[in-house]
Amino acid sequence: MEIKLKLTDNLNNRNAANLVNSLRELSSSVFIYKDSGRKVNGKTLVGLLSENFSINEIINVNFSNLDELSRL
Repeated sequence: MEIKLKLTDNLNNRNAANLVNSLRELSSSVFIYKDSGRKVNGKTLVGLLSENFSINEIINVNFSNLDELSRL
């Protein structure tokens, strides 16, 4: 399942680390896409920081099992 999000803040070191820590609790895979089409693993800090996600950017988040989101 894929959802679209508009970032309300820059995905800096602290925000990215908090996101990775939350997503690591899920057993499903999580991939984040930019409009450029590049895919990064949402469970890795290096992957998230390498894309330089910024405020007001639209991203696509793909979960292999959307039912797990209720645990976050």
